[in-house]
Amino acid sequence: MRSAFSKLVVIVWAVAGLAWAAPGQFSAQKRVGLTAGDQWEPALSADGAGHLYILYPHYAQVPDCKDCTAPTMLLVVSNDNGKTWQTPRVMLQSSSGQYDAQIVVDPADRRTLYAAWLQNRKRVVMLAKSVDSGVTWNFSVAVRSEVELDKPVLGVRGDRIFLGFNHEEDVWVAASQDGGRSFTSTRVNTDARPGWSLLGGTTVDPTGNVFLAWASYSKAGGARGPVNLYVAKSVDAGKTWNRNLLDVSAAAPGCPGPSSRGHPDGLSHGSTLLSLLNPVPRSRGTATPRKRPKQRELTSQIRMVLTGIPAHHATHRYRAARPAGTRGRTSSDQARVLRHLGGYSVTESFACITQR
Repeated sequence: MRSAFSKLVVIVWAVAGLAWAAPGQFSAQKRVGLTAGDQWEPALSADGAGHLYILYPHYAQVPDCKDCTAPTMLLVVSNDNGKTWQTPRVMLQSSSGQYDAQIVVDPADRRTLYAAWLQNRKRVVMLAKSVDSGVTWNFSVAVRSEVELDKPVLGVRGDRIFLGFNHEEDVWVAASQDGGRSFTSTRVNTDARPGWSLLGGTTVDPTGNVFLAWASYSKAGGARGPVNLYVAKSVDAGKTWNRNLLDVSAAAPGCPGPSSRGHPDGLSHGSTLLSLLNPVPRSRGTATPRKRPKQRELTSQIRMVLTGIPAHHATHRYRAARPAGTRGRTSSDQARVLRHLGGYSVTESFACITQR
């Protein structure tokens, strides 16, 4: 499922300690993958032989793949610890969209590569396996469902493979003990109240214990309201689970006044909380509304400003009037947003920026 609205061209920071980077430091960011369309929610993994893998869904037509339906799962590989990157390639042609990429290297041998994602209207969890550094793949269906699933997570160790996923508040794990040839599904939170769960990750330790983490939102119909943060542990290969509540988070703050309508996309930067709301761009010198931009494109512009990425890397540019409810001195971050997002004016419902 596509999360907070943002236009993404995959950007990678190589892991500290690689042979071509000083210990304890990151290399310069590098833009990889396709540069047209939307590249969304990448998954990243590395093996023990200098290979890096990025798997992500591409929300546009893929060149030279007329049978691919957006979003299409693409794989980008580096064979030299991220110095250079291959051209993205389609993982598996599908007539339905592919969502929520996961890719991991088996820590037991640091070589075998697994990937997972949703497709077939998010009613199938696909599993892919490669033993030759992602050159060739074997594909299988790990889970079939009559309802829409969300947020798969993948953990492996040897022949043990665990795929977590959710349907609304229900959290499930599909477990395989034979390298992915067969799976058995078990519900983890059998006593959950109506709400909404979103999985965060899963892993298998060297002794075979399985851990699963997720956020449980208190309100049904989406990720809304106060959030319970859980970690569950299984000592019997996923047959039973012991759930522990780590912490409880308050609901995300909203923007006061009339500018708070719509679904906000929160972005935290220093002491500033910026929430993107319903923008309505207008052409210069006229009150006629132009086509509403996608919210993720605007969010990307803001993120680029706050992180210092040149604004010309994005497709759309907009100038924000002072957001409603922010009278008085303009914060430095707000000033940067207003100064760099040039091109069109928008209504005051563009954003609210509050100091924390």
